Amino acid sequence: MATLTIEQINEILDRVARDLDALKERQAETAKMVDKIGQQLGDPGNNIGDASEEFFHRGTERTMEVAGIPVGTLFKNLVATAKVGGKQVAVELDIVGVNGDSAIAVEVKHKAHPDKVGELAADKVAAMKRLYPDHKIYFALATMASNEALEQAAREAGIFLLTQGGENIKVVNDKVRAF
Repeated sequence: MATLTIEQINEILDRVARDLDALKERQAETAKMVDKIGQQLGDPGNNIGDASEEFFHRGTERTMEVAGIPVGTLFKNLVATAKVGGKQVAVELDIVGVNGDSAIAVEVKHKAHPDKVGELAADKVAAMKRLYPDHKIYFALATMASNEALEQAAREAGIFLLTQGGENIKVVNDKVRAF
C-alpha cells in the first residue's frame, strides 16, 4: 500500500475541486437548456387544460347558457376566497355565469376523476356562496372525457356534468383561398 504525501493529497483535492466546479458549470448549462426547451414546448398538462377551458368557455360564450341555465354575465378564471376546511383559501373558478338570482360555476378538467367530484363541488360551491350570497348556486363539472363512474358521481353530488359535443366549432379565419 502506497503512502501519499500532503502535497499529493492536496493535488488530488485540487483536481477534485476543479472537476466539481466543471460539473457544476455543466449542470447549470443543462438546467438552462432544459428551461429553454420547457419554454418552447410549454407544459403539456397546462396546455391540455388550457385547451379544455377554451373549448368549454367558447361554447358557453356562444350560447350564453350553461346546462340550460341562461347567463347574462360570463366570467373566465375568476378567483374567490372561501373558507375551506376551516382555513381561508383562494379558489379559482374556471367559468362563472350569472343571471338574475342564479349563478353557476363550471370547473373544467380535461379528464375528470369520479373520486374528486364531491371535494371539487364542495370547494367551488363554498366560493360561489361567498361571491353570490343571495343567488341560487349551481355547479357543473366539464370534462373532455366521461365515463359511467363519473356520471354516477355527478348524479350523487347533484351537479351538472358537461362533456364535448359536435356543435362547438368556431371558424376563426374565413379569409381563405382554394388550393
